[in-house]
Amino acid sequence: MTLSLNYLNLSHIPLLKELGSSMSDSVFLMKVSDQNFIYDYMNEAGFELARLNPTSLGKSLQECLPESEAAFLTDQYSKVLLLQQKISYHDTVVFPNVQYLAETTLYPLFNNGLEVSYVFAITKNISIHTMNSPEVRQLNRIFSSYLENTEEAFALFDLNWNFLRINESFYRLFGYKKSEIYNLNWFDIQPKLKLRFMELYELLKQGEKLKRFDQDLAGKNGQQLIASIGLTAIADENGALIRIVMTLEDITEKIHTKKQLEKSEERYRLIADHSQDLIKILTKDGFIQYASPSHKQVLGYHPKELNGIHYSEFVDERDYNTIERNSISQLQFSKELRYEVRLKNKNNKPLWVETRLTPVKDNQGHYRKVVASSRDITKRKLAEEQLKRMAYTDSLTGLTNRRVFEDSLTQAAENKLTSKFALLFLDGDQFKTINDEYGHNVGDELLIIIGRRLKRAVRDGDIVARMGGDEYAVLLKNISSSLDIEEVAKRIISNLHRPFLIQGRTFSFTCSIGISVFPEDAVKITQIKKKADLALYEAKKKGKSQHVFYSSLKSKNQHR
Repeated sequence: MTLSLNYLNLSHIPLLKELGSSMSDSVFLMKVSDQNFIYDYMNEAGFELARLNPTSLGKSLQECLPESEAAFLTDQYSKVLLLQQKISYHDTVVFPNVQYLAETTLYPLFNNGLEVSYVFAITKNISIHTMNSPEVRQLNRIFSSYLENTEEAFALFDLNWNFLRINESFYRLFGYKKSEIYNLNWFDIQPKLKLRFMELYELLKQGEKLKRFDQDLAGKNGQQLIASIGLTAIADENGALIRIVMTLEDITEKIHTKKQLEKSEERYRLIADHSQDLIKILTKDGFIQYASPSHKQVLGYHPKELNGIHYSEFVDERDYNTIERNSISQLQFSKELRYEVRLKNKNNKPLWVETRLTPVKDNQGHYRKVVASSRDITKRKLAEEQLKRMAYTDSLTGLTNRRVFEDSLTQAAENKLTSKFALLFLDGDQFKTINDEYGHNVGDELLIIIGRRLKRAVRDGDIVARMGGDEYAVLLKNISSSLDIEEVAKRIISNLHRPFLIQGRTFSFTCSIGISVFPEDAVKITQIKKKADLALYEAKKKGKSQHVFYSSLKSKNQHR
């Protein structure tokens, strides 16, 4: 639906509600009351999108939504009150089984006194225009690469233990083809485990965080497997379970190897000699008595070079704390220790491994030796790091993303050691023209270069974020005076004023900056953002390459 009216008033409300009831887009009517926004009407799609029900009508955003979501929406609705005209914004909508980009348009409704007393909102799915964006494609590639390259088997289930997603390692572990398992249930292939796993499911429902556990399993042809299993529940924002994630590591060979060691150390060494894992026999004090031949291939050390050396000598200095927390002496009271550390190879290059230390005890229960088994998980760790970067950064520019930036603002305000900080909102003056005329490839490259110049313009420790489109934000920490802020703002404007050379063309770009200061202008984050936004609006009214402090707006109003 597109509203062609430029001016809506209260007499239009019955028509708007009638239209909303027949629309597939999400529709909301919000009543304005003392700067609060109250749900007055939602259509069915609106209830589903907001995850609310009819009892929410008559309640405010703050009463119905999580704090961060309510604050974000309040900022958007407040812009309508400030500008007294319609605005639009984009946001990502996430459901348990779908994610899409949404565009919301807010329309003011005026009363007879020409005040905005209601805001009419329409949210529509515009993913069809964005699913081929470089950001979405990159995220999909990284996530799929992580699942398919990790050596651990992975399965995603619904709450009835039906398979939703399985990676290749899972198929390999059990010996099934996709066509054989696609429509099956976990208990169809592991019927003997139903009681055990239903008990674990009840613990997950109660909010328990389950530790990894070893479990006997059956392969496709009846072969016996032993796997180390991790079970995790995925909940929606209301805390209700919606999915179950299972990861499995095949430890069949390791368990059998351990049993062989208990019977005969020599027989164990024969097996270890042919293992790709890094296997060592240690004294109870941690000195190496035996190292498998795989150390030569993986770390570059001949096994004989390692005899008599303490096992911790090869651990990267950054992971000494992990070794201390998992001291080998704990094996007197524990069945095993498990941790992840970086080992240094002969060229001093770090390699991520998952290590298990298992005691070999005598008839009196005292351990005399220790089996250390380490497997290379470098690929998995690199994939995890990529996913982590995607979660914390803007995928196009590599800058901090909106969510992390707002968390940083909150932490700065709550930090008792923080005396003063400044929030800068930046908005480009010509980006839309460049993007429309020369295309998204040029526009994307421009946004990337802008991010680099912003990083060079601020000080070490300051945070630069891309908030969306050509909107950026800067958090200046530990400000001693307004002169510090002024200096950074001028440097930003100067850096962005220099020409941009992109694909053989030269472009000009300027920006407007709105500035608010904590705690002088406000102490609440929602107010700090709102006042920086007001200052930005004033800067854009003054023309290009302008920066405005919110404090100057206060001074101007006081002299009127």
